[in-house]
Amino acid sequence: MPYANRLLAIDAFALLYRSFYAFVNRPLITPEGHNTSAVYGFMRTLLDCVHAEQPTHLAVAFDLAQPTFRHALYPEYKANREETPEPIIYGASVLRRLLPALGIPVVEVPSYEADDLLGTIAAALGSCDTKVFLFTPDKDYQQLLTDHVEMLKPSRSGAGVDRVTAQTVREKYGIAEPSQFRDILALWGDASDNVPGVPGVGEKTAAKLIAKYGSIERVLGNIARLTPKLSQAIDANAKQLALARELVTISTNAPISTDLGDYEPGAVDVATVQAIMAELHFNALGRDIEATFFGGHPERSAPREMGAFATIASTPHEYLAVVDDATFSALCDELEGADTIALDTETTGFTLHENRVVGVSFSTVPARAYYIPLARQGEIPDAWRARLQRILANGNVAIVGHNLKFDLLMLRDAGIIVKGRIYDTMVMHYLVNPDARHGLNDVAMELLNYSPVPYESLNPNVKPEQIDLYAVPLERLVDYAAEDADIALQLYHALKKIFDAQRLSGLYERTEGPLVSVLADMEWNGLSVDLAHFDALRQQFNAEIDALKGRVAQLAGTGDFNIDSPRQVGELLFDGLKVAEKPKRTKTGQYDTSEMELRKYAHRHPAIEAILAYREKKKLVSTYVDALPALVNSVTGRIHPHYNQTVTSTGRLSSSNPNIQNIPVRSAEGKSIRDAFVSRFPDGALVSADYSQIELRIMAHLSGDPNMVHDFQLGHDIHAATAARIFKVDMQDVTSLQRDYAKRANFGMIYGISAFGLSQQLGMAMGEAQRLIEDYFAMYPAVADYMRGSIEKAKKTGYAETLFGRRRWLPDIHSRNANLRGAAERNAINAPIQGAAADIMKIAMVAVLKMLTNAGLGAKLIVQVHDELIVDAPAGEVEAVKSILQEGMRAAVQLRVPLVVDVAAAKRWGEI
Repeated sequence: MPYANRLLAIDAFALLYRSFYAFVNRPLITPEGHNTSAVYGFMRTLLDCVHAEQPTHLAVAFDLAQPTFRHALYPEYKANREETPEPIIYGASVLRRLLPALGIPVVEVPSYEADDLLGTIAAALGSCDTKVFLFTPDKDYQQLLTDHVEMLKPSRSGAGVDRVTAQTVREKYGIAEPSQFRDILALWGDASDNVPGVPGVGEKTAAKLIAKYGSIERVLGNIARLTPKLSQAIDANAKQLALARELVTISTNAPISTDLGDYEPGAVDVATVQAIMAELHFNALGRDIEATFFGGHPERSAPREMGAFATIASTPHEYLAVVDDATFSALCDELEGADTIALDTETTGFTLHENRVVGVSFSTVPARAYYIPLARQGEIPDAWRARLQRILANGNVAIVGHNLKFDLLMLRDAGIIVKGRIYDTMVMHYLVNPDARHGLNDVAMELLNYSPVPYESLNPNVKPEQIDLYAVPLERLVDYAAEDADIALQLYHALKKIFDAQRLSGLYERTEGPLVSVLADMEWNGLSVDLAHFDALRQQFNAEIDALKGRVAQLAGTGDFNIDSPRQVGELLFDGLKVAEKPKRTKTGQYDTSEMELRKYAHRHPAIEAILAYREKKKLVSTYVDALPALVNSVTGRIHPHYNQTVTSTGRLSSSNPNIQNIPVRSAEGKSIRDAFVSRFPDGALVSADYSQIELRIMAHLSGDPNMVHDFQLGHDIHAATAARIFKVDMQDVTSLQRDYAKRANFGMIYGISAFGLSQQLGMAMGEAQRLIEDYFAMYPAVADYMRGSIEKAKKTGYAETLFGRRRWLPDIHSRNANLRGAAERNAINAPIQGAAADIMKIAMVAVLKMLTNAGLGAKLIVQVHDELIVDAPAGEVEAVKSILQEGMRAAVQLRVPLVVDVAAAKRWGEI
């Protein structure tokens, strides 16, 4: 006979915990920085259960933060529990607002746990008329099961639920009634709740004892019949068994309503539910909740993929083509009256100075934008350019764009200099979530639930890179181009709200915002190169490559193989020369001849070192000697690297086309490649300024360690000072080996290095490396405190944060995978240090360029690599530039320890 009523009862925190850990390696983070994984998983599961069980009544029980009656019985109850992760606390606070708005009854009572509340409901209401479903992963609930009360337990596979019935419990444990499960728990103990059991008695032994004797009392009465070891263990813990059973017994007499009518779903507060869904950015889930609880049907809800996003076809908009003076005048009037201007350019390509502007878009009001198409020559009419220049050079206007640096450069090339407060929405989004995708389409879909016009739709008949924008019908191009400016403006307004919530405005306006213009200037300037030097280097390296090839053949005793073929090299070394008994193979079955693998056997045959040297020299030629001259701009004769603000997770800049940060530093070959970069000025010089040990200085500041701070304040060689402390010698007596050990330890600590990692770096036994680490922390105890504190803070918040407020999200900080969790903990230590170094460098770059400009110098800021800045200066400005670099970089921030800047100058980069 079917039940008239079906009551679904949920243990809120049990499900929140499970949901949080289900997403721990791929957490859901809102733009405001909230981890919504727990509440998302909870609501998804709730919907699945509602659809599967079709309940007529609902109840969600919460635990409260204060102690329960069990703590009064046993103060150590749950004393081993770690602090609740912040995302779970946040999720519970959201659910306490969302569930009542959905009309779902919520129960919570001081001194009682959710188990007791649901136990009371199940015991009172489970009957021939009412089926109760207890949704929880907690095994303790099995003691409550009857023929009218079932348990829905999330399956281990993560898909669906396992249905646990009274009969299931009887069969699994061999007991007469599920209520006997509490006796099993008392013997077994519950480590998660810190409930003591009988040492040595696990689930199986406990179940056998209760199946045979029926209760703890009868086990104690038959203790003589047990094995000596078991009887001794139970007898020694007999007194605490009664306490353990009381602790694991779920109360069925909690002071809550047992009137079925009180658990009937109430009216839905639609406005509140929709507001919370918007707050959480739950677009698809919000639609499913609406379909389920607002009277709709889940299967009829909107699809979750592309069809879920608004598009230009479904969104009211006004996009205008500026093709006459009247429309242009209307546009300019609007721009002149605006305090925020969003802009975007369409171009023939992405190479500065070589490609041209096809058109420019502007927007000052959401859903309205203008597009100015230009002639094929990329020229703006003089009268129009003059008026646009006056407007865009105002300096007091907020200039908005997505990847705005590119637009600033292309407009500058077209004769329009843009000045103002720069708001690049790509960079703004990077600050909000550095690990996300930052393209316009990605951010628009994330923040606006909007899918922009695809570029390929401008001409579906050709590949995107073959599209000729001049041949695209104007009405189609207007929609595409004007939309970009409009969406950038809307993203700006959305991100400003997020900035306020995450307190990111100060960081952006001090670093990333003004840096956009600085990087644009650096890219515009470019680097001068000596092509003749590259030609000479190519001849030299190729001769050395040929010589190495001959040497390999000589050492191997044969030249009958292709040295560029990994397969043939493997056959030569492992089949012919027998350098290894069991060489490693790749997935394809051939011998592994990677550098890492060959290094293992280098001592076994001299041909291996020659092969590795050959490969390294070939790589230098292909990566630098041949590639760099090909990147020389045909118009300027210089190389113009791209500086990327939105690539690294740490806040550091990266460069591309070329990646000048990867040019080898310490090797003679690297120096010879850097020698190709020269000053553009006759008798000029490249002036380099490099922060000295900035990350260690930041560590000293953050930890406040008195010994480390003291060493830096006195200007000591920090590595020698560290070695002197660790090895207990005077600083002047520190050997080069001791200093090297200390140097590696210093930098290793920044990255949370383990004893194993340090032993590998230093080539010492792991025990010796462990003692070195222990000695290090004995000398710098506050560093150890900083490291522990950083990890604990990250566990609470889910992110690491710099002095300036830059955040790095650490989704694996709670991972059950030790490797992933360990990596996240190391990042919790390192990210505030490396991120602060990045912030300081960016502040310095803004200051240095401003000082160069204010001084009226012709010197050009051209390179940022790691902790180094390079300025190209005329001969008469070198000393002034040195002073500016020193002053600007030192004054970037005030720390407990001084910032030291090393300055040098030379005609060629490699000579610095």
